[in-house]
Amino acid sequence: MASLIQSILTGWVNVFFETPEVKAMAEARAVHCGECVNAGPGLVAEMIGDEIKDVEGLVCTKCNCPLSAKIRSPYEKCPMDLWQAAKH
Repeated sequence: MASLIQSILTGWVNVFFETPEVKAMAEARAVHCGECVNAGPGLVAEMIGDEIKDVEGLVCTKCNCPLSAKIRSPYEKCPMDLWQAAKH
């Protein structure tokens, strides 16, 4: 299991250096996050653009993670169990 720091850093690295695999994972997760009642605007998240418009500027209000990074970390999982971690 990845540490919280490793998970967060991996997500942010993947925001800026996205591979095709990460992009596919993020797009699949964003479908759920963009429609979730727990997705809300975030101050820092709003300053960072995202080509996946479903999550641009949003954070998960359950865990306070910026969704742009959360959906791109293979170690992260949805606190509402809408999607699971890709790596353990």
